[in-house]
Amino acid sequence: MEGAATIELEDVYGKVKKFPLTPRNGLYIPPFILHTYWIDADNTRLLVVANTTFDANDERTKDTYPAAVFKELQKHYFF
Repeated sequence: MEGAATIELEDVYGKVKKFPLTPRNGLYIPPFILHTYWIDADNTRLLVVANTTFDANDERTKDTYPAAVFKELQKHYFF
């Protein structure tokens, strides 16, 4: 990685945390965590390692879903 970015993580219970991403750290994101990142410096480059192959033209490789679907899922975890 080069530059700086911020990542926000939200679990199915609605708990939100933000972390800085720099060339000196990394982050593992487990399943069922909504994640959004912002680039904080010009010329920032991120390295993302995924456990599946993704091809935008092949529906079989899409193992994620839109944030709106995640928000709907959260409704089942709030009491």
